[in-house]
Amino acid sequence: MCRLFLLTSPTYDGVVSDIKTIAEVVHRHKIPLIVDEAHGAHLHYSKYFPVSAADLGADIVIQSFHKNAAIYDSDGGASYMQ
Repeated sequence: MCRLFLLTSPTYDGVVSDIKTIAEVVHRHKIPLIVDEAHGAHLHYSKYFPVSAADLGADIVIQSFHKNAAIYDSDGGASYMQ
Protein backbone atom coordinates (compact mmCIF):
# COMPACT_ATOMS: atom_id res chain seq x y z
CA MET A 1 0.00 0.00 0.00
CA CYS A 2 1.35 3.41 -1.01
CA ARG A 3 1.35 5.95 1.84
CA LEU A 4 2.84 8.90 -0.02
CA PHE A 5 4.20 9.81 -3.44
CA LEU A 6 7.57 11.58 -3.62
CA LEU A 7 8.69 13.18 -6.87
CA THR A 8 11.65 15.33 -7.94
CA SER A 9 10.64 18.13 -10.32
CA PRO A 10 12.41 19.79 -11.94
CA THR A 11 15.27 17.35 -12.09
CA TYR A 12 18.92 18.38 -12.06
CA ASP A 13 18.72 18.38 -15.87
CA GLY A 14 15.65 20.66 -15.90
CA VAL A 15 12.96 18.09 -16.70
CA VAL A 16 9.64 19.31 -15.27
CA SER A 17 6.90 16.77 -14.51
CA ASP A 18 3.16 17.26 -15.06
CA ILE A 19 2.52 17.95 -11.38
CA LYS A 20 -1.14 18.93 -11.85
CA THR A 21 -2.06 15.58 -13.42
CA ILE A 22 0.07 13.59 -10.97
CA ALA A 23 -1.55 15.43 -8.03
CA GLU A 24 -5.03 14.66 -9.37
CA VAL A 25 -4.23 10.94 -9.70
CA VAL A 26 -2.57 10.47 -6.30
CA HIS A 27 -5.22 12.54 -4.51
CA ARG A 28 -7.93 10.42 -6.10
CA HIS A 29 -6.34 7.53 -4.16
CA LYS A 30 -6.02 9.66 -1.00
CA ILE A 31 -2.21 9.70 -1.23
CA PRO A 32 -0.29 12.89 -0.37
CA LEU A 33 2.12 14.30 -2.96
CA ILE A 34 5.53 15.56 -1.85
CA VAL A 35 7.61 17.34 -4.49
CA ASP A 36 11.35 17.87 -4.18
CA GLU A 37 11.62 21.18 -6.04
CA ALA A 38 15.21 21.86 -4.98
CA HIS A 39 16.18 22.91 -8.49
CA GLY A 40 13.00 24.95 -8.97
CA ALA A 41 13.00 27.48 -6.14
CA HIS A 42 13.06 30.22 -8.79
CA LEU A 43 9.84 29.13 -10.52
CA HIS A 44 7.60 31.62 -8.67
CA TYR A 45 9.54 34.64 -9.89
CA SER A 46 8.69 34.85 -13.58
CA LYS A 47 5.78 33.98 -15.84
CA TYR A 48 8.35 32.59 -18.30
CA PHE A 49 9.26 29.71 -15.96
CA PRO A 50 7.12 26.60 -15.49
CA VAL A 51 4.55 26.81 -12.68
CA SER A 52 5.76 25.75 -9.24
CA ALA A 53 4.47 22.53 -7.70
CA ALA A 54 3.22 24.70 -4.83
CA ASP A 55 0.62 26.11 -7.22
CA LEU A 56 -0.28 22.82 -8.90
CA GLY A 57 -1.65 20.68 -6.08
CA ALA A 58 1.38 19.30 -4.23
CA ASP A 59 0.79 18.81 -0.52
CA ILE A 60 4.39 19.50 0.53
CA VAL A 61 7.04 21.24 -1.58
CA ILE A 62 10.72 21.16 -0.61
CA GLN A 63 12.89 23.90 -2.10
CA SER A 64 16.59 24.68 -1.91
CA PHE A 65 17.42 28.27 -2.75
CA HIS A 66 21.18 27.80 -2.97
CA LYS A 67 20.89 25.39 -5.91
CA ASN A 68 20.06 28.05 -8.50
CA ALA A 69 19.32 31.34 -6.75
CA ALA A 70 21.76 33.94 -5.49
CA ILE A 71 22.17 32.36 -2.05
CA TYR A 72 25.75 31.68 -1.03
CA ASP A 73 25.16 29.39 1.94
CA SER A 74 23.02 26.30 2.06
CA ASP A 75 19.43 27.29 2.55
CA GLY A 76 16.22 25.38 2.07
CA GLY A 77 12.60 25.33 2.99
CA ALA A 78 9.52 23.18 3.04
CA SER A 79 5.99 24.41 2.45
CA TYR A 80 2.89 22.61 3.59
CA MET A 81 0.01 23.40 1.25
CA GLN A 82 -3.61 23.25 2.48
